[in-house]
Amino acid sequence: MYNLRYIMQENQKKRLLVLRGLFDLSFGVPCIVSISIFCKDTEIDDYDVLEAARYLEEEGLLTIKEDVKDEWAGAPTPGPYLRLTHKGIVEVEQSITNPTEPTPNFPATVIHQYNNYNASVGAVQTGQYSTAHAVQNSSVEFPEAIKHTENLRQQIKSLPSECQEAATQLIGGLEDEFRLSQPRKARVRAFLKELHELTDKISVRKSLASLAKQYDIQL
Repeated sequence: MYNLRYIMQENQKKRLLVLRGLFDLSFGVPCIVSISIFCKDTEIDDYDVLEAARYLEEEGLLTIKEDVKDEWAGAPTPGPYLRLTHKGIVEVEQSITNPTEPTPNFPATVIHQYNNYNASVGAVQTGQYSTAHAVQNSSVEFPEAIKHTENLRQQIKSLPSECQEAATQLIGGLEDEFRLSQPRKARVRAFLKELHELTDKISVRKSLASLAKQYDIQL
């Protein structure tokens, strides 16, 4: 006989894992993240991600889009895409600032279990419910990295206005990551790939490729 309480709790864990993973990769801003990139960086099965994402979308915590080319110029990676909503960001922030309290969609026990088994400062996840491991130190110095992002800010000025806003948010996320003593490679990769997918402008892509190479990231 199935233990319905256990099944319900496991489903809640998966949903929180996806929501927090998306928050992590997007640095808490409502930018798009392709499911293929999400699955690669979090090592969560794509079926589990989609199943959890559909539930979270029904609750208004994120949106799923099959094609974003009409909204974001030059996004060649196939969908679907995930995007946090304002409600989703608020829910995650609430679970972080008050980790012993329930949120509208997650009981305190599930949040506690997530924090114990999946959350670690300066770390990325390597599998469902796995213990996080620290990212290796990067050899890229902060001033050098910021020079790259400043160059990118100049280059995106020629992009369509709707792309400029998204690109500015992503570059800001990169700079916040570079300011950490141990920049997290998964987040750097996610920001670079989203910027790469946002435009086909050659000069921008060359700058991204140069920065990615220093972090040993394949775009």
